[in-house]
Amino acid sequence: MNTKCDSAATRSGNIKAPYAAAPRLAFVASVLQDARPFFCAEFCAPCVAHWFERDREIVTTNANYSAPLANASSRATAQLIRPPMASSPFQTLPDDVLQRVLAGIPLDDHQAAAATCQAFRAVISGPRFPALRQLHGCAEHDILLVGTGRLAECVSIRLAHESGVLARISGDLMVDDGSRSTTDGGARVFVSRREHSIAPNRILAIDVSSRRWRRLTTPPLDQDGYCMEWCGGRLYVAGGHTGPNAFLDSLHAFDETTGLWEDMPPMPHGCSAAASGVIGNQLFIAGGYTEFCALAFSATLQIYNTVTRAWRLAAPPPEFGPSACGVVLDGKLFVFGSECVVYDPQSDTWAEESVPWRAGFSTACAHEGRIVAFLGNGTAFARAADGTWSPYEITYGAGRYAVGSVLLG
Repeated sequence: MNTKCDSAATRSGNIKAPYAAAPRLAFVASVLQDARPFFCAEFCAPCVAHWFERDREIVTTNANYSAPLANASSRATAQLIRPPMASSPFQTLPDDVLQRVLAGIPLDDHQAAAATCQAFRAVISGPRFPALRQLHGCAEHDILLVGTGRLAECVSIRLAHESGVLARISGDLMVDDGSRSTTDGGARVFVSRREHSIAPNRILAIDVSSRRWRRLTTPPLDQDGYCMEWCGGRLYVAGGHTGPNAFLDSLHAFDETTGLWEDMPPMPHGCSAAASGVIGNQLFIAGGYTEFCALAFSATLQIYNTVTRAWRLAAPPPEFGPSACGVVLDGKLFVFGSECVVYDPQSDTWAEESVPWRAGFSTACAHEGRIVAFLGNGTAFARAADGTWSPYEITYGAGRYAVGSVLLG
């Protein structure tokens, strides 16, 4: 179900589930096959079919799954007759083995598996399951895009590799891609957006795992053009502007537990529309502008240590143009604008890097060990670890988007 209009009375919304899978007997058989060492040598598909009939924990009241389950088990048991079993095989499977087996189930099959029995459902629906999948290297990721297409009248929330829209947020609003976006390293993306020219800027928190979005907070000074980064469990907002001659040197940190902004030490130099990134416990603010003028580029790299709460200046960057985007990969800060420049903290040096497009850059993010750059015409490129670029297949159309790599589950 799509969200309703994001008005004063609507502060959050649901994101339509992008995955819907019908339960399949063969799928469950393959899952149980992974646990074969814990069963008798004859454990096979007939055992699975008989388990469907014997285990009274099967979900039969869920309208989405009851008919497929009943039909699948009835057909199987009609063909494969087995003597009664004393108990379900999963009653003897150690908890850690059950969790490991379920962690390897593809995300598309989670709903089917959870509808099979209470044992499956307790693990898959549990709060530790996403972390368990990450621990065993089974987590699946995608790129979340939030923005507007060329002909769209509302903000859409979608995945780069899935057709269709997860949610639409109607109203007179736009995504402030000048302030970019950030993620918490998990399932959430934070995006800045403004309803209209006189309304306060707002920061949305979009959670793919729970398929919900909500209005998290407003920027501390209602500024535009600020840098926004997540670090150490808090959301940092740096710089920006509140008017033609009001360029800010401010730094604030948002605490979700209290819902309050904390004043942090100001930047040595105020700026707006800078590029940013986080490496370890350090916040990097590169470039930016001190006036609404192309000649007012701030050739500074300001680094804030979130532990010591101290700023320092590093090697000044070359000019990389307006609307720049910072991406961190392999311990380096990549800045994309009219040019691509790379900062190496180990050597405190900048280097230029060629890109396969001449113009039209929109935004970029790090995703599964690569940098994915999105152009305004609806195409994308991916940078491999060796520095080579290649076309990157996506399903979204042309438009302006904020992006972030997120954990799906």
